[in-house]
Amino acid sequence: MTDAEALALAVEAAGHWGGCDAPRLIKNRENAVFEVELPDARAALRLHRVGYQSEAAIRSELWWISELARTGLPVSVPLMTRSRDLLVDLGGGRLASAILWVEGQPIGAGGVALAQSAAEQVALHHQLGRLLARVHAATDALALPSAFERPR
Repeated sequence: MTDAEALALAVEAAGHWGGCDAPRLIKNRENAVFEVELPDARAALRLHRVGYQSEAAIRSELWWISELARTGLPVSVPLMTRSRDLLVDLGGGRLASAILWVEGQPIGAGGVALAQSAAEQVALHHQLGRLLARVHAATDALALPSAFERPR
């Protein structure tokens, strides 16, 4: 999908969450991801690649991150459409979802040396490891619904 096609679909999809004037394309790879200013929230809008994940798998992912948020983990929260759904069918197998925007800074980029000192990198990766341990513990404590579907 070209960036122009993705932008047109993003405008259409954002309408299901109340609309947005100017979606900003972040990445157009497996999914096309846009930053959007919705009426009630800043969000990341995903246009899911056709055939990459099933609707059930996407819904399972959205359920999972909602449950992680309920435990107090600093994760994004899926946003309901105006019709109270988590996913929008844009036709042709294309689905869209939106999650609350979480501010952050990239740790680094492929092929680019990290800017932090060695001590800062160690501290950052220690924090990351502690956060991932919390994610694993919270996930292990969940009772997965019968319809849960994710690659294992």
